[in-house]
Amino acid sequence: MFFFKKASNREDAKGEKEVVQDSASVQAFPAELLEIDRELGLSYCMNMEDFYLEMQGEFCNQAAEYLPKLEEHFNAEDWKQYAVVAHALKGNSLNIGASNFSKYSLQHEMAGKEENVDFIKKEYAGYVQALKALMDELQNQ
Repeated sequence: MFFFKKASNREDAKGEKEVVQDSASVQAFPAELLEIDRELGLSYCMNMEDFYLEMQGEFCNQAAEYLPKLEEHFNAEDWKQYAVVAHALKGNSLNIGASNFSKYSLQHEMAGKEENVDFIKKEYAGYVQALKALMDELQNQ
């Protein structure tokens, strides 16, 4: 599992996923960030099931490479490079039909380009957790 140690998922009454880490920190993100429009993803893969599944695996592999880069740029406050990583996640997630996550990545990309530090700092933890949850969901299908 890609969540932190002793993390658990639960959905609240508003349909938001909540990730709890040892009761010390709570970060919620909308459950719709994990929705995958299979038909959309297949359409980007020429309606070829095997290719679509391969793309999902590739998304997970690339996302695993992007996570430390995202953290590095966040910690260094290098918002331009943060935007580059968010841009890549935007396109890659759309290719598999995760259009809501793609839109969220666009928000992070634009915030990085505009150096909207308040948005990034407020949304970063949820963004990373949603990405990890999306990866986990894809790998456990």
